[in-house]
Amino acid sequence: MGSAVNEEATRFLGQENTAGVLLCRNDNGFLHVGVLYRENGTTERVLHLGWQDRLQLDEWKWTRIWAVPEVERERLFSIASTCRLIWARFQREQSFPYSLLWCGITFDRMGEIILGRGAKGLTCATFVLAVFESAGVSLADEGSWPVRKEEDREWIERLRQITQSSLLSVLSAEVESGVRRLRPDEVLGCCEFEPPARFDQAIVAAAQV
Repeated sequence: MGSAVNEEATRFLGQENTAGVLLCRNDNGFLHVGVLYRENGTTERVLHLGWQDRLQLDEWKWTRIWAVPEVERERLFSIASTCRLIWARFQREQSFPYSLLWCGITFDRMGEIILGRGAKGLTCATFVLAVFESAGVSLADEGSWPVRKEEDREWIERLRQITQSSLLSVLSAEVESGVRRLRPDEVLGCCEFEPPARFDQAIVAAAQV
């Protein structure tokens, strides 16, 4: 399937790719993931969620690793149009919810986020999953992911070192409630397997990345 590739070794636009998953480690040392796609045949774009109300287009300065899931080409083509709609809506509203619980969130044909079953928003990782889900590609079998409360508490504490945002209390409450947190490297790892990938598959691929 779609093994991870270092951008410095193999450029995304140098291949016949239309959409994929992009991973990096940002300036704060956190893993971060976004949607990588081709627009108008020759332009490379990256859409990613940095934090609450911080949806970003093409602001990606870090060393990149990318992967493309092996699914129908037609579905990958629709990723670009989905991203354009999401970005256009964000430009108008300048707001985007951030939260851990995913539960299959998608976007409608106008780029509006469709929440459900108690979900309140997305992370950078579940944003990628939601975009692909909207194009008919279920990258991850969310139900196979375990609750990793202690590790997620450590993640929250690392965030406290760089921000005092009130959002942290919301995320902390979600962690304590037992939410499954899908991580950026695991989302990239999902591309290596026939979708939807299980946790035991994604975690092995994530470790290799």
